[in-house]
This record gives sequence, C-alpha cells and structure tokens, in this order.
Amino acid sequence: MDPFLEYIVNAKNTLEDTPPFMKIHVVMGNESCDLDSMVSTLALSYYLYKKVYDPNKVIVVPLLNINSEELSWRTENCFVLKKIQLDKENLIYRNNIDLEEIQTKKTLSVSLVDHHVLKPEDLFLAKSVRQIFDHRPKDSAANWDLDTVRFVLKEVGSCATLVAEEIIRSDPSILVANLATLLYDTITFDTIAYNVEAGKVKELDLWVASYLEEKFKFQKTRKALFDELWYAHNNVSHLTPKQLLYKDLKIVECVLVPGLPMLVQNYLKMNNAISELPRFCEQRKGQIVMLVGLQYAENKVKRDLAVYPNDDALGKLILKCLNRAIDYCGYSLDLKEVSVNAPKVTCMKQENIKISRKQILPIIREAILIYRQEK
Repeated sequence: MDPFLEYIVNAKNTLEDTPPFMKIHVVMGNESCDLDSMVSTLALSYYLYKKVYDPNKVIVVPLLNINSEELSWRTENCFVLKKIQLDKENLIYRNNIDLEEIQTKKTLSVSLVDHHVLKPEDLFLAKSVRQIFDHRPKDSAANWDLDTVRFVLKEVGSCATLVAEEIIRSDPSILVANLATLLYDTITFDTIAYNVEAGKVKELDLWVASYLEEKFKFQKTRKALFDELWYAHNNVSHLTPKQLLYKDLKIVECVLVPGLPMLVQNYLKMNNAISELPRFCEQRKGQIVMLVGLQYAENKVKRDLAVYPNDDALGKLILKCLNRAIDYCGYSLDLKEVSVNAPKVTCMKQENIKISRKQILPIIREAILIYRQEK
C-alpha cells in the first residue's frame, strides 16, 4: 500500500487502541472541512508523522472538523478521495474523538490548518496549540503567544500551498504520488486553475504547482483538471437546500457564512430554500446567515452574497460594513443590490470578483465588534 494511505488507515486504528503512555498530536482543519482544509489536514499530519514526531511515542491524528455523515455533502472532497482510493470510512471525524477527554487524560498538542481562530466551543484547545498554517488575512481575534506557537500566515491561494512548501523545503522525499495528487488538485481548485484574473493565485502557489508538475508529470492540463474538480464541486443535484448550507460552512461567532456552489440568487429559487434559513439559524444557534455565492462558467467568475435577516440590527450593520468595506479593510466589494423574491433577504451582486469569502470574514468580525460597542 502507498505509505501515505497506509498512514491514514493506521492512524484511525491506532487511535482506537491507544497505549496509555502515548502522547497525541492532533492536526485539525476548520469547521467547513472544504477541500483545502481536508487535504491540508491529511498532508501536514503525514509530514509530522514522517519527519517530526517519533511514532513510538506520539500518535499524529488527522482530524476532520465535521461529523462523519457530513463528508458526503462535500462532493469535491469525495471525488479526490475516490481518485486516490482512500475510503472516507478510514478518516477520523469530530464525532470519533473526545478532545476534552484526551486533553485531560493524556499529553495533547495541536496543529491548526486553514484557520487561526478557535471557535468558542474549542477554546479549551488553545493551551495545546503548537503550530498554525493559514492563508487568510490575520483575524483581529487572533492572539497567539509566538514564543510557544509557530504561526505561519501567508496570503496565498490555498493553505495546501503552505503545507506543500513546508514538505518540499524540509524533505521532498515525503511527497509520494497520492499525497502530491491531493495537494496539486487542491491548489489548482482553490486558485481557479491559476487564473490571474480571478485574483486568488500568488507566486508561491505557482512555484509549488510547477514543482509538483515537474516531479510527478501529471497527465491533465491545469484547466482540464480544474474543470473536472469544478464539475464535482457543482454535482449537487442530490443535495437538499439544508445540505447545501452545511456543505461549506464557516462561522464567525453568531454569523453563519455558507459558501454555495452557485449564485445566491439561484439558491434562493430552490424549493424550500428560503424557509430553511430560519431553521438553519436555530439549529446552529446563529443570529445572522450570510450566504456567499460563486459561479464559474465559460472562464468567467461571478460572485454574489446575501444577508438574512436584513431587519436585525446586526444584519443591518453587516450590510453597512460590506458596502463600506474600503473603510475597514482597504478594498471595495463593489456591491450592487439585486431584487430577490425572499422576505428579510438582501442580495447583492459582487462586481469585484477578486475578493473571496476569506477576505470578507474580517469585515463580518469588524461589524460584530462595532455592534457590541454600540449595544
């Protein structure tokens, strides 16, 4: 068996029968468990297992930060796992492990990938965090002790780029074919096939991609690979409106921020989509839902977003901050309101297509801070 796949399978088996003297190091992605988060988790775990920790003393656990039944909603994730013949049943999910119990009974250390602020319910992990890899703008809520935490934060197209760079510069022999495929597919997907006009690709993404292409001689062109992954991403006809909200969900305190594989305008036209929004808020204990839509067709990117409910004081403030984003983060989203047949929903076309969700999240956090100050 490929050594990378063997490690992933054995990690779950070892975790289920952990000797009492073993320490545990958990690599954990963000709560959306999108393709980048999943692959960065698996890749960094394997690197730490091979290069950093003694496997006779430390179990390195790649933890997907969702429950096991939710992975099937992430269609591109399932596609790449099938491509390398990795059964999703062999992965470790949040409902497979009790981190609080481990922290109490064993020596626990943690690496965070694709996020650098813990959710309120995960704050107990802060004292165990030793390493962070992330690619989004620094969140004002991040307050790590850099004497004890290695904090790698670079604005690149994909967190997988940062993990790949770490491996390449440290020990490129660790890059076996299946691992390289996951990394390359993810970076290609996240940068929209290295499309400069989309505004996501950076020099480091291109450097890593070129290195992997030279070493592994991938058969498909960048564009053909992206089209394949994008088709998998959009293959959501079997998903309900509720499942689409969970498919790529990020949370900023009380604001739920689902990323949709379609424009918000089209999502709102689905049967029961509008009635799902208040239920979604209730189930996830959210105050506001901010929907972020993305459509890519005929080499063109389109983005839109919407806020529900728009009559809530925080919802109104988020809309104000989004429209005045240049005052808070130095760039404009260039928003134009569009009419939708959905009560309490304000939907806007985003004409500045270079701004993605990860750059919008700090604006939401800023709005939350202002909201608290004004209360």
